[in-house]
Amino acid sequence: CYDSSGLTSLWFVFRFATKSYHREPSARYFNQSVECLNLWHDTLTAMDALTMAAAAREKEAAKAMRGATTAAAQHTGNAKKMQALPSAAPEKQCAVVYVEQIKYVQSRHPND
Repeated sequence: CYDSSGLTSLWFVFRFATKSYHREPSARYFNQSVECLNLWHDTLTAMDALTMAAAAREKEAAKAMRGATTAAAQHTGNAKKMQALPSAAPEKQCAVVYVEQIKYVQSRHPND
């Protein structure tokens, strides 16, 4: 049998062990929760960055499409003009093609 001081000391040891047992898992779960929240924050930050990058690419694509539409309209207009020209005489076809090529190159490189 135990005396009262032994029971008291056993009770204190049991309570200390129980409290440390309960504290350790909660600290571990707390650290895991903090880590999870940090990962969640990093994920949201990355998603925001991706969304902003996609919006910027979409804006640049729309701008490029407007430029391409203008260039396509000019090209179509030039093609219609060429198709509307009368056919050259067989003996002058080489000279006409030569002149058309020069005009085409000059229109492609206006600063040269």
